[in-house]
Amino acid sequence: MKVETLGDGEPEYAVIGGIHGDEPCGKNAVERFLDSDFEVQKPVKMIIANEKAFDEDTRFTDCDLNRSFPGDLESNLYEERLATRILEEVEDLKILDLHSTRSHKEIFAALSYFD
Repeated sequence: MKVETLGDGEPEYAVIGGIHGDEPCGKNAVERFLDSDFEVQKPVKMIIANEKAFDEDTRFTDCDLNRSFPGDLESNLYEERLATRILEEVEDLKILDLHSTRSHKEIFAALSYFD
């Protein structure tokens, strides 16, 4: 798991990409944002969650991370341990969790409204 905080102070928000290793859009969005020189107005925690699944080019390594919360640090299953670590990182934060399908390699968004 990669975690970086942008801005000064304690973050109120977290953006998570890469829960699934076969959904590159969220991971790519987080990486592009981290590589940019965009200045945030409020601190935000940026997370790429399941780097191991991306490295292995698979949706998950042991079990679906999205179905593993709250997790278990003592589990033999990688994603169950990771789920607990993610929850520790985002405790009390508002979260934007980015997901996609394999059919979209570029960043996209579906919105009902934008403000």
